[in-house]
Amino acid sequence: MTEFSKDQLDKIRDKLDRVGVKPKCLACQRGTMVLARGQIGISEIGPTAASGGTSGSAGRTATSVLFTCNTCGHVRLHSVAALDIDGLI
Repeated sequence: MTEFSKDQLDKIRDKLDRVGVKPKCLACQRGTMVLARGQIGISEIGPTAASGGTSGSAGRTATSVLFTCNTCGHVRLHSVAALDIDGLI
């Protein structure tokens, strides 16, 4: 797994703070969302030409940052491109 550097994580935290993202867990209201070091890629899935209606990768991947609640385990993703920080990676 590819990991964000400390400098990249600092810039991500800074940007999320500037846009108003709060660290409080919205699921349990008690925990704190902790930023993971690993880069998460979400691949678009689409139909393929194969018979039987199987699915395959459509070729696009959205790189995201992952947060996990330190109390209940709730997971939240933020798109690097949507935050306009895709130049960090």
